[in-house]
Amino acid sequence: MIAVGSLATTVWLGRGLPKHRRGIYLYITVVALGLMTIGLGFSRSAVAISLVILIIGALLPIFGLIWVNVLQELVPRDLLDESRALTILVRRYCFQSGTVSRAGGRMQSAHN
Repeated sequence: MIAVGSLATTVWLGRGLPKHRRGIYLYITVVALGLMTIGLGFSRSAVAISLVILIIGALLPIFGLIWVNVLQELVPRDLLDESRALTILVRRYCFQSGTVSRAGGRMQSAHN
């Protein structure tokens, strides 16, 4: 059921995402996913569980597509490469904080 909801939403959103107010749509989607997760715990019948899972499957691509599109717009083109992004994260959070230093071609703790 997740795949059915996901496929239907992706086909529908494939026509184009709204340019305005994407942030509010993202927050609404996150809240709705949380409510559906709670609803899954309270569901008693197979039909209710299937319906909740269908809705969760429909909400996941909304979140994913909005998130990816916003990131692609905000991040400069030369930084969109996955390996480049990973390198930036490692440099920013490991090397600058002094928790990891690079010596001899392998990563070691700075406190050793």
